Amino acid sequence: MRTRNSLTVVLSVLITLLVGAIVTLVTCSGPSANADGPDPAPPPTTTGSGGPAPGSPPTAGARGGPARESAKPTVTPEPDRTTAKPPVTIRGTAPRPVLPRFGDATVPRGAAYDVSDDGLVFTMTFSTLEAGTAPGPRSRSLSTTVPVTGDTGAAAIVLVASGFALTDAGTTAKLTITANGRISTRIFRAGTDTSYVQRFPVALRGARECHITLAVEVIPGSGVREPDGVLDVLSLDAALGPAS
Repeated sequence: MRTRNSLTVVLSVLITLLVGAIVTLVTCSGPSANADGPDPAPPPTTTGSGGPAPGSPPTAGARGGPARESAKPTVTPEPDRTTAKPPVTIRGTAPRPVLPRFGDATVPRGAAYDVSDDGLVFTMTFSTLEAGTAPGPRSRSLSTTVPVTGDTGAAAIVLVASGFALTDAGTTAKLTITANGRISTRIFRAGTDTSYVQRFPVALRGARECHITLAVEVIPGSGVREPDGVLDVLSLDAALGPAS
């Protein structure tokens, strides 16, 4: 009776051992922790400054906030500094002024008038414009008018009278040139015996003609019984030019 019980106990132990071995075999034949499969993702690598490595996905900031993109510089457009220019007005060219010219003149008897081809100069010659104590009259004058064309606003005529003067003791002579109201006078004292040239510029001031009068006079001194003197004008030259 005791032997049968011992066998039963031994048999129970063997069965238990067998069941344990079977469970162990079944467990070993299943998937293991080292079986081939996808490697787990490596932990993110950080740089020395604590930020994500290049190429890694953006992570939260140091304070837990969302990652921010790098700030781009703001480009401000330059203002238009082009200076506006006023419109250019093209005006017609002003007509050039017409240069003044002498025209033909009518002179009294005893005078001759000659004007140059360009009209810039003229010459008058005289054969009777003379005064003296003997045998002619003691005074004489001659007048003429010379036309001027063109722009005479800034023009002038330079008159040059030439002749001869002779005065004895106690006698004087006087030459008077009048042109457009202006007067030039020259006195020849006693004892003069010379030829002369008298220059007289006259501004036209827009005048279209020049009125010219030449006068000669011999003046005997008081108490002189036999005065002796003569004054004449042989020519009058004129030239156009700018007024001074």
